[in-house]
Amino acid sequence: MTTNLRRSAAALSTAALLAISLTACGGDSTVEAYCDAGADLANGSAMDDVDPSDPGATADAFDDMIGEIEDVEAPEEIADDLDVVLDGLRQASDVFHELDGVEPGSDEFNETAGKLGDLMGDEFTTATTNITDFENENCTA
Repeated sequence: MTTNLRRSAAALSTAALLAISLTACGGDSTVEAYCDAGADLANGSAMDDVDPSDPGATADAFDDMIGEIEDVEAPEEIADDLDVVLDGLRQASDVFHELDGVEPGSDEFNETAGKLGDLMGDEFTTATTNITDFENENCTA
């Protein structure tokens, strides 16, 4: 289950960061500021130095990433999608907080960790796709 935990943490954080990660924008100042903030987030990934087998550290990293993303003012076209991504990250953080101190491999650990698979459902995937599509159209690397 530890391997699945690592994969889930990596997949969720990667999806979120990819969804807001391109570098420069043109046009609207809100869009430009959004793209610049996304580039900064991608360059300083909160998950880079985290051992995903340490649920407490992973939860803290998710919390840091959430705080950074919350500071980004999303353009109106993708504001709802960013809210969906943030909600998924908050839920992931909650799961990792629940796992902190629970014996890996125990029934409680496995049941709680299993919640992570539910977080990357259709709504989360659609939101990250919508954000990425917006960035591809409005931001340049």
